[in-house]
Amino acid sequence: FMNEVVDREPAQPTGFKRLDEAFYGGLRKGLYLIGAITSLGKTTLAIQMADQIAQSGRDVIIFTLEMDAYELMSKSISRITYTKEMEACGKPRYAKTDIGISDGTLYTGYNKAERKLIKESITAYGEYAKHIYFKEGWMGEIGVEEIEKEIDRYIRIHEKKPVVFVDYFQA
Repeated sequence: FMNEVVDREPAQPTGFKRLDEAFYGGLRKGLYLIGAITSLGKTTLAIQMADQIAQSGRDVIIFTLEMDAYELMSKSISRITYTKEMEACGKPRYAKTDIGISDGTLYTGYNKAERKLIKESITAYGEYAKHIYFKEGWMGEIGVEEIEKEIDRYIRIHEKKPVVFVDYFQA
């Protein structure tokens, strides 16, 4: 027993100070479930955790069964526009929603500062996105066995264990 206690992998911080404190340092090997009613922000929370873990240099695999990778990237870039604006001037003058990022038809109405903010936010996302791998699928196409195979394949190829997020399982 004590050998297992001593040889445990260290916790992976989520980037949320209070959550990491509650989990004694962050996520550990195991399964964590985030449950709530629809549209409460479960995916947004998980994506922000994944981004913050990737920013620390750890690889993350996101199995997305409801949204495509493009939508999830837009959420991240949107959050970066907000963060950059708050750091720069204390208010989100030009910050964009995920739709504001992903709908190119809206760009014609954006001023130079808005387009610059989006470009800088995409660049900032790209700095850590090399640690994020998306695996898209729809309910019925991906199950536990497929996820397990994909993780095993990833570990064989990269010779390291990623943090894994699965967005949306429904009984």
